[in-house]
Amino acid sequence: MDLLDFDAGPLYFDQPLAAEVGDLIRQASEHYPEPAAEALLRQAQALAPEHLEVIVALYRFYFYQNRLDAADQVADRALALSAAPIGYPTDWRQLNPAHVRQGIEEDAGLARFWLLALKAKAVLALRQLRIEDGIAMLSCIADVDERDRIGTRGLIEVARIHASDNVISVDFAAQSA
Repeated sequence: MDLLDFDAGPLYFDQPLAAEVGDLIRQASEHYPEPAAEALLRQAQALAPEHLEVIVALYRFYFYQNRLDAADQVADRALALSAAPIGYPTDWRQLNPAHVRQGIEEDAGLARFWLLALKAKAVLALRQLRIEDGIAMLSCIADVDERDRIGTRGLIEVARIHASDNVISVDFAAQSA
C-alpha cells in the first residue's frame, strides 16, 4: 500500500497548542543543551501530556542528548497516544495491512505519525546495538509500506550488514527519524 497516497488531514503540529505550552517549547530550544531545557519541556508535558508536539520535542531533546533510554520511553508514549484514535494494536508486532488501511481512513496524518514513531524507536534500538529488535520494527513498517515511503528498507539493509559483519562501523545517529 502506498502510504503517501492519501489526502492528508491535520498533522500533529496542526493541533491547537496552548500558547503557554508553545512558549515553554520555544524557551527549551533556546536553552538547549542546558539542563534548564529539560525542565522547560517537563513543564510543557505537565500542561499538555498528550499533545504530540510536546512528545516530539521531548523525544528530540533526549535523542540529541544521547539519552537513548529516555528517548525510547518517549517513543513508546508517542506510539500509545497515536495508536488509540486510529485503532492500531498496542503491540506493534500485531500491526497488519488492515490496521494501516483503517488508520489511514480514520486519520492519515496520525497513521503516518505512528509509523514514523515506530521508525524512531527502531533507530534507537539500532543505536543501542539491539540490531535484531531494530530490524524487526523496521520490517514491520516495510511489510505495510510497499513503496518504502517511510524509508525503512535502506536502514534494514545497513542493519543486516552490520549484524552479519561487525567489521563495518555504522553510524545510526545519522539515520534519524
